[in-house]
Amino acid sequence: MKLTKLIRADRAMGYLAEHLVIRRNPSIRNLIIGLVAFTLVLSVVKIAICAYPVAAQDFETWAPQERIPDYGDESRPPYMVADTNRTIHVFNYQPIGLDDPTEAIFYRTWTLEDGWSAPNDILLSPMGGRPNLQDVFLDESGIIHLIFFGGNEVKGAMYYASAPAAAAGRAPAWTRPENIGENAGPLPSATMTSDGKGNIVVIYTGREDQEYGLYEVHSTDNGDTWSDPTLIMRTYDQLLPTGTRATFDEEGRVHVVWSLVDNRGIDVEIYYAKLSSDFAEWTEPYLFAQRTPKDYKTAWPTITSYDGALTVVYMQGSPATKWIRRSFDGGETWSDPERPFPHTGEYEHVVLVKDSNDTLHILLGNRLGDEAHGMWHGVWLGQRWSSLEPVVTGPKTLEFDPSAPRGVVSQGNLLFVAWWTDTGGAPRNGAWYSYKTIDAPELPIIPLPTPVVSPTPTPIPTKKAGLVEPKQETTPAKLNHQFDDVPAPAQSASPTFPIIVGIVSSLLIAVFVIVSQKFY
Repeated sequence: MKLTKLIRADRAMGYLAEHLVIRRNPSIRNLIIGLVAFTLVLSVVKIAICAYPVAAQDFETWAPQERIPDYGDESRPPYMVADTNRTIHVFNYQPIGLDDPTEAIFYRTWTLEDGWSAPNDILLSPMGGRPNLQDVFLDESGIIHLIFFGGNEVKGAMYYASAPAAAAGRAPAWTRPENIGENAGPLPSATMTSDGKGNIVVIYTGREDQEYGLYEVHSTDNGDTWSDPTLIMRTYDQLLPTGTRATFDEEGRVHVVWSLVDNRGIDVEIYYAKLSSDFAEWTEPYLFAQRTPKDYKTAWPTITSYDGALTVVYMQGSPATKWIRRSFDGGETWSDPERPFPHTGEYEHVVLVKDSNDTLHILLGNRLGDEAHGMWHGVWLGQRWSSLEPVVTGPKTLEFDPSAPRGVVSQGNLLFVAWWTDTGGAPRNGAWYSYKTIDAPELPIIPLPTPVVSPTPTPIPTKKAGLVEPKQETTPAKLNHQFDDVPAPAQSASPTFPIIVGIVSSLLIAVFVIVSQKFY
C-alpha cells in the first residue's frame, strides 16, 4: 500500500514537471528529479526501519511495559501458571467492586494472541475478610491447586481449593475451600510445591497451641486428603517466619528456605531445612544467613533444584544486595556466598523459571544507580549468571520503581513477568507486565483435558512428627563484596542502527551521482 502511494506521488510530480515548468527551465527539472529520488529513498528506508522492530522482536526485545487492565491501584502482581495450550492462568485478590468492598480471589487468562480476558471472582474466604492468596500451581492432569490465608491476626487458617484449568473461570468449578492449616498466621506467609506425582507440600506460618513457628502439611493423593500439621521450627512470638519458598528435588525430597522477622518488622535470619522423601522426618533448621548490625535486612530467599544442585538466591547487606549459595549434596553442605550482580536493592523475591531447553532464567527487581531502577532478566550459564538485561529501566519516580516480580514460561519459549511499583508509600498504580519470546523451541500444543467431577474422599490424617528446635550455632559464611562501587552501564542503542545508517547514506549518494551524471 505504501509503495503504491509512493509510485502515484512520483507520477504526479512527473506530470507537474512535464507540463508546467520543466520544459522552460532545465535546472528546475533536474532539481525536481533529485528531490523526487531523495523522497523516494527516504520513504523506503522509513518503511524498513519501522518494520525492523517487529522482525527483531523474537529473542531480542521485551514488549513495552503495560499496566494490567481491570486491576485496582493497590493490586499486587498476580500469581500465574502456564498450561500447554498457549494460555497463562492468572490470579489475584481485590475488592469485588466500588459498591461491594468484599474481597475475593479473581481469575483471568492471558494469551499472546488475545491479551487479557475479563477478571471473574471465584473464591471467598470462609472466615470473611481478605482471602490472602499465597500460592498456585498447575499439575500435569490439568488441575489448578491454590492456597490462601483467611482470617486476621487473632484467628486465621490456611485454605486449599482446586479446579480444572479448563473451567477455572467459573466459581462453581472450584472445590469448597478446605482448612488444611488450623491456627495459621498471625503473619500470612505460605508456599506450595509438588513433584508432579500427586505429592503436594504446603509450608506456612502458624501457632498451634500458641507455639509460633513454621508448619507443614502434605497430601499424597493430589490434594484429596491432607496430613496433620507438623512443626518444622518453633520461633515463639518474638520471631515470625515469612518469605517461605520450597522445591522438590529429583530424589523426591522437599527443600525449604524462609526468613525470620522480629517485632520491629526487620528480617534478621534465613533458615534452610529438608523433608525426607517419605515425608516422615525434617532435618534441623540450618542457619543459612544472619543479619549483622550494619546490614539492612537478611530476607527474601528463593530456592530451586536445577542440574543436580540446589541454588538459593537471597538478599543481605547494606545497601541491600542479592547473593547466591549452592549445594551439590542435597543440602548437606553449602558454598560460600557469592554476589552475582553489581545491582543493589531489596525488591522482594526473585523468580527462577526454566524454558523448553532446560535453561534457568532469573527475573528480579533491582537498580544500578539512581537512573537505572527497573526489572531485570538473566540466564544461568552453568557456573555463573549472565549479565542482567533490563526488561524495563529508568529513574525512580512516584510512579516507577518495579518490585516483587512474578513470572512464568509459556509453551516453553515465551517469558512473561509481572510486577508492581513500590516507591515506599507513594500512591500505587496497579500491576504491570511485559514479555518476550526467547530462543527456545515451542512445546507441542496440548489442549486442556475435559473436566471430570470426582467424589470427595474421606480425609485420612498421617502421623504427626515431633517438634524441632532451631539450630543456632551455625555461623553463616562471610559475604564477599566484589561488586562494590560498580558504576551503572551506559544505555546503548541497537547494534544494527549503524548498519541502517550506512545503507541509507550509500543509497542517497548513489541516487545523486546517477542524477548528476544524467542531467549535467
